[in-house]
Amino acid sequence: MADEIGLFEAIYTQRALRHIKPDRVPDVLIRRVLDAAIRAPNGGNQQRWRFIVIEDSDTKRWIQERYRDAVRPPHAPPRNEAEARTMARNDAAAEHLAAHLYEVPVLILCCLEHDGSPSDIHRGASIYPAVQNLFLAGGA
Repeated sequence: MADEIGLFEAIYTQRALRHIKPDRVPDVLIRRVLDAAIRAPNGGNQQRWRFIVIEDSDTKRWIQERYRDAVRPPHAPPRNEAEARTMARNDAAAEHLAAHLYEVPVLILCCLEHDGSPSDIHRGASIYPAVQNLFLAGGA
């Protein structure tokens, strides 16, 4: 990984990508981003996360169909014309991803073990730093 970037560059340049190249992702990079994810701080050091690496075309197609058909919450009304253009551009990019998600070379499904009880809405917060580490490592 000779092309590594610094932490602050990764933080400052990270963005949501919805147009993704179908190029193969090397196994060494997949392992590296997962290793970064599992090193994140978490409540009680319980590490109740699980990461499922999905490369199978049929499984990606199945996920893509459900993602495409999911109901998305509406935006708040734009405050000005520039915000309206940005929202329209983001919506178009999201629609592109919904139509082409199955073409992404690797999906990493981030999961959290719990008993299913709605009693603690903060239970899932421990996975957030792990996902952020995964994102940052993927851009490094």
